[in-house]
Amino acid sequence: MEAIERVVSYTGLRRRAPTDPPARGWRRVNRFGRYLPETELPAALAAQERTRALAEADGYRTWLWRVCNESVDTEINVELGEFTIKSSRAMLTPVHMSDFDDYRQLFGPMDAARRPQCALVSSSAERQQVRLLGLRHDLVAWTADPRPMDLGYPLAYPSAAPAWVREVAAPWLARVLPGVALRMAPHAAHADVALLAGTAAP
Repeated sequence: MEAIERVVSYTGLRRRAPTDPPARGWRRVNRFGRYLPETELPAALAAQERTRALAEADGYRTWLWRVCNESVDTEINVELGEFTIKSSRAMLTPVHMSDFDDYRQLFGPMDAARRPQCALVSSSAERQQVRLLGLRHDLVAWTADPRPMDLGYPLAYPSAAPAWVREVAAPWLARVLPGVALRMAPHAAHADVALLAGTAAP
């Protein structure tokens, strides 16, 4: 099974090389030829139990939808001849992920003409996660949230801060939090503890 993963992901040959990751055991999870790595088997079995429990409560139609859309981490289906990650088909790693410093440190520069294969693990409006096939690493790309951040602190610092807060904060604020725009909770004027929060550009 490890050889199948290496060959279909173009990360190695059928015969194991000394630089390949340690081989994992693979287990068949049903009678239809589905195999999973033993390292991922407990999570897959737990998901199956949750599906069975929900089927008893929701009926056959909902159960069938869950089974058909059940997502496991890594699967080789020898009956259908498929290799999937999270029920996703293989694709080339997105070009914009080639600039990741973590990737370069682990695998070196990414050749745009020979990008490694990956599979989509999860995707949302501001986040994309892919799994590198045969390399056992994930890449996650984030984009900045365009929504303004509401800290919930209405008072501006230092203009609305009591004198004792400015006296305590001023000596170290410029050294520790340079360029941070601070806001303050309203109860600081009549308390011996002041709550401040701020944001800074990345």
